[in-house]
Amino acid sequence: MRKILAGIVLFAGLFLACGYTVSSRIGTGKSESVLLTVFENHTEPYQPGIEVFLYRAIADELRLSSYALTQNVNLADITLNGEILEYKQTVLSTDTNQTPTEIQVAVKIKLIISESSGAKNTYILTPKPEPFAVVKGETLEQAGQRALKNAAKLVIFKLGGESLQ
Repeated sequence: MRKILAGIVLFAGLFLACGYTVSSRIGTGKSESVLLTVFENHTEPYQPGIEVFLYRAIADELRLSSYALTQNVNLADITLNGEILEYKQTVLSTDTNQTPTEIQVAVKIKLIISESSGAKNTYILTPKPEPFAVVKGETLEQAGQRALKNAAKLVIFKLGGESLQ
């Protein structure tokens, strides 16, 4: 009995030491690891850096969810990639100094979800543009990043709500 228990402990130690992670999806009992790549930035006019911010926002949402984020393509059950097709800020109101106090951000994302089994789905996500109040001292870029965080939440929702089979 001790030899069996020692073998199980040894196997578990080796399994964890190899970089494998075990994570259970709530309600499904499935363990899924996600490889996230930086989305291509196809915005016109070009909006530099938003692809990096979207990557970080999606990675943060994955960490908060029940998915395991991996950087190893061989360990990934799912690969997330895509393109940012549109990112447009519109100033809705300004104060007496012409400083923006409210903006609206339109984001359009092409999301590609691929499973290691070969199944692949592509979605065009266009979160409803909502007004964002510009907090005092905040730049338009920072206010726009809040809109990208909402888009990241929609990506995770789509990931969890769709069956690729």
